[in-house]
Amino acid sequence: MRINSLSCNSISNSQQKSTSFQGDTTSIIPLSKEPVPKEVCDLFRQMPKTDLHLHLSGSAPLPFLKKIMQKGGLSPEDIRTKLCIPDEYKDLADFLRVYCNTAWGVNSPQDFKEVTHALCTSAAEENVQYLEIRTSVFKKGSHPDEILQAVTDGIQQAKGELAQNGFEQTAKIIVLAQRHESAERSMEHAQIAARWVQKPDSLVVGFDLAGDEGKFPSSIHKDAIEYARANGVNVTVHAGENLMSGSFTAVQSMNNALDYGTNRLGHAIYVLDDPILLKRVVDNQIPVESTPVIHHAVAYTPDMTQHPIKRKLDAGVLVSVSTDNRTLAKTNSTREFIELFRHNVVNRWEDIKKLIINGPKSAFLPELEKQKLIQKYNMELGRIEENPKFQQTIARFLTTVKNFK
Repeated sequence: MRINSLSCNSISNSQQKSTSFQGDTTSIIPLSKEPVPKEVCDLFRQMPKTDLHLHLSGSAPLPFLKKIMQKGGLSPEDIRTKLCIPDEYKDLADFLRVYCNTAWGVNSPQDFKEVTHALCTSAAEENVQYLEIRTSVFKKGSHPDEILQAVTDGIQQAKGELAQNGFEQTAKIIVLAQRHESAERSMEHAQIAARWVQKPDSLVVGFDLAGDEGKFPSSIHKDAIEYARANGVNVTVHAGENLMSGSFTAVQSMNNALDYGTNRLGHAIYVLDDPILLKRVVDNQIPVESTPVIHHAVAYTPDMTQHPIKRKLDAGVLVSVSTDNRTLAKTNSTREFIELFRHNVVNRWEDIKKLIINGPKSAFLPELEKQKLIQKYNMELGRIEENPKFQQTIARFLTTVKNFK
């Protein structure tokens, strides 16, 4: 399947405004608008990519959300208000407020099927070959099984259509619980995930804990995490996003998640802050999902040039690149790499390849399937390196410190 073009100019025009985070008076440093060479954009678009940290409702296309809200009887003014997506957010609470507005628009099983189909299809246009889509399954008027079946149907429909065009894509599902909900509700999510994982040919592969880490530590949901792991469900937890999680530090929050059995960490912004935790993550090859664009948008990394993903890579962390919320962050998998390159965070081909391969290495897949995917990615990267056009691009832009003015 041909990978559709993506305008480098449209990426370059993602302008950012000043804001602050968690009471910090330091303003966000606006994203650079320095043009990125088209050859580099083309290369990043062509690379095989993985999106492991992908929230369904926060990635619903805006035209779809507008249509749903119109059907729901909202006034044009209310729709404009709900769908006003900022370039940055005042803090995580502000982001979650906007997230709830978009999540409201994805409600019925049919909504979930349509959004999933659109998400898989658009990801394929930039050569995203493996996705793990995470979603809550409790929606008013629908049984959780109906929601999971709808997401499954959307994945299968997209997979079939893409296959007809010669593109092979695999997508899986992660059942998501929210930190602000009760321990009983997160346990229900874990039980549903465990039941679905046992179904033949099920696409459900994991359980996730997301939401406001600052106010709601993972200790509230310890039983749900442990239940999921005890019943054969992979677990990823948003941890190390905030400096504090209740009375716990970011380092304690990440350690707690790992103590409960979590086998992948979402964000882990502060994993480099503690040598003992870092050794634990590196020695056990605990995968870390990194989403650079939204990290900047919510001021986890106010200065994109200081994003820690390269330092994590150099420290031996099994870190990969994902998008988080494509619509709310105005991003896609290609843009994530472009911004890392533009801001001189990751600018060497060998490091880019590591980030690419770390995607399938970190997937919630059986080992044999994982190795097949890694082999497939390595073959595609090899073909890229054999292509004279891309050889020139790599030699010119991705072998030394970036300097393309």
